[in-house]
Amino acid sequence: MQTRVLTPPALSSPREALALALLAPAAPLMLLQGRRVRRDALRLPEAAGQREGQGPADRSSDKRLLIVGDSSAAGVGVSNQSQALSGQLVEALALAGVAPRRWQLIARTGAAAADLPALLERGLPADSSASSRFDVALVVVGVNDVTRATPIPRWLADLDRIHEQLRGLGVAVTLFSGLPPMERFTALPQPLRSWLGLQARRYDRALGHWSQTRPGALHQVLPRLDDPALLASDGFHPGEAGCAVWAQALALRLTSIFIPDQSAASAFGSSRFAPDSSIAT
Repeated sequence: MQTRVLTPPALSSPREALALALLAPAAPLMLLQGRRVRRDALRLPEAAGQREGQGPADRSSDKRLLIVGDSSAAGVGVSNQSQALSGQLVEALALAGVAPRRWQLIARTGAAAADLPALLERGLPADSSASSRFDVALVVVGVNDVTRATPIPRWLADLDRIHEQLRGLGVAVTLFSGLPPMERFTALPQPLRSWLGLQARRYDRALGHWSQTRPGALHQVLPRLDDPALLASDGFHPGEAGCAVWAQALALRLTSIFIPDQSAASAFGSSRFAPDSSIAT
């Protein structure tokens, strides 16, 4: 049965609505800027390294974790998966004593929400054995939908398809990562940068509203990522430090999912990167 998609209410604040209205006349310029960015942007490869593994025997939970998403999930911006979101997330969970028993990353540069169902089908075994089933999923998607101007109702319909597909894989809880602050992406010129930043906030609020109406769906707002030092050399993707901040915030949330009766914060010691700050210390 197809899930009915509810169009979210007006989520933009009056201040953001005014900003959008003021930027709208610059649409021809922003269209030209977008074409130039696509033509001239520095294109970094996806990170090398393992995209699946097992947690340490003495620090693993009984959960199986699937990570699916776009180029940021695929590790564009760093050289190895150990520096990327997946590697740093699994490491943070291991330090908290709740590393997933098994984990797998399925991600591709350029993927939008509409692309993820087919990406999942290609990345997982065709059978329904234990090797193709997971307990918890992390979904990282949205930036390419913002840049493609996917209408929000259509984007939410794509998220519904992803959510239902994951539930079919045995996933009980899916954590949807919030969208990053695109107004901080130094690769984007103004006023395009401000416009995409405002749009990313609209998508993120829609994601939060949508997740509240879907069983087993959770939304994790990203920590502040406004320090340029957290970006990769392309000015668009998170670098190693940015992935560390991001992974730490997600690990805190996932720990509370893996061990519901334990305070997630108590499971973590000190870190070089504070999850509520964008500044590497």
